[in-house]
Amino acid sequence: GGLVGEGLHTGIHTQKSDLETSFQLTVEMFDYMDRELKVAEAVFRSLDTSYAVSQTPSGQCRLAPLIQVIQDCSHLYHYTVTLLFKLHSCLPADTLQGHRDRFYEEFRSLKTFFSRSRDLLYFKRLIQIPKLPEEPPNFLRASALAEHVKPVVIIPDEEAPAEEPEEQPSTASEAQTLVDLDIFDATFGPPTNNGFVKDDRDLQIEKLKQEVEQLRAELEAVRSEAQRYITQLKAQINTLETELEETRKLKQKALVDNEELRVELEKLRGERSHSERAQLSLVEAEKKVQANEQRYNKLKEKHSELVKTHAELLRKSADASRQLTVLQQSQEETSHSKQELQQVLEQMRSEAETRLEEGNAVMEKLTRELAESRGELAGIQGSLHSSQQTGTELQSRLKELATARERAQQAARDSEAEVQRLSERLEEQDTSLRREQEQNCREVAELRGKLAEEGESQRRREQRLTAEQWELVCGSA
Repeated sequence: GGLVGEGLHTGIHTQKSDLETSFQLTVEMFDYMDRELKVAEAVFRSLDTSYAVSQTPSGQCRLAPLIQVIQDCSHLYHYTVTLLFKLHSCLPADTLQGHRDRFYEEFRSLKTFFSRSRDLLYFKRLIQIPKLPEEPPNFLRASALAEHVKPVVIIPDEEAPAEEPEEQPSTASEAQTLVDLDIFDATFGPPTNNGFVKDDRDLQIEKLKQEVEQLRAELEAVRSEAQRYITQLKAQINTLETELEETRKLKQKALVDNEELRVELEKLRGERSHSERAQLSLVEAEKKVQANEQRYNKLKEKHSELVKTHAELLRKSADASRQLTVLQQSQEETSHSKQELQQVLEQMRSEAETRLEEGNAVMEKLTRELAESRGELAGIQGSLHSSQQTGTELQSRLKELATARERAQQAARDSEAEVQRLSERLEEQDTSLRREQEQNCREVAELRGKLAEEGESQRRREQRLTAEQWELVCGSA
């Protein structure tokens, strides 16, 4: 138990910075715990629970190996908890979900094993079995590590404490063998000259001894594997330290080379400073020449832009003049159309008046004929009964005269409606012509204002260009 605990303790503290190694070491410790619990389960299955088997020599022989299993499991539990808290502080919780599930399962099995072992009278006088907490540690809360209590197994017969400094593997193996022999002697008594004490179940004892030896060989193989793994880790650490030392040497050499290059660079800079001062005046003169050339090119470009702008303004002025001429022509045409419409309106009015006069004349004529007809009708009323045919003709003529009168009245009404429509149309055209004339006047005023602004802007640009050319001439002189 001491050898396994010390070996695992050394492996943990030497690989704190290697998460991958800690991850793999946790898996191997889980496997180790599974093997230990399977050994305990096999021992309990072989016992007869119908009576107090721990008080019989055969039962005590079978339970004796579990003392070593209890010691190993207590160490494995403590170091597994420590490793899991360390992994949770560096890795995401989802990555370690499998580790937590496996630990919780082994925690329940280990707690059942310890509880069952404490109930046996055989262990009460040989070993003090620790109690595990009611609930497993909460690895998702980092402060829970402070609440963890290391389970300590106490063997009253042992003179040395449970944890000792690291010893050589051969010494620890010999000490463990002596402890096992003492436990066996305390259980079955010391050997006699003829061997062990005679018992009715010698064959069963021999079989149990063979199982104990087999289990001891398996435990020794596990210890050897753990020791080999620790040795490999130490070799890896030595290799990494060697590589680190080589890296430090290369870094020191690089610093020396860098210092030499810096000295050479300072020397070259000193040599170049003399030639730079000699060329400084030449560079300044070249810069002045380049600046003058650039300024001349800029002024030339500005002059070209002003010429283009002037030409564009002239084109715009010509377009505005053409638009003004077109507007004036349109205004003249509008005035001419207005005069023509007025003439047409006067002509239509005269025609309407003529038609009205003609209608009035027809009305008067019809009125006179009606009066004459009535006179004739009154004259011939006396002879109405004598000449029926003459009366019929007179009635027909009277109807024709009434129809002609209605036609004349309808023609007069149509003439008046036509005169009214022509008057309204003339008023609408007059209003439209006045609006167009006002709009044309506003557009002409705006165009004249724009022409004045463009002329003033052109004059200012020419003055500014003349001033810049004069400054350029003065600067060149």
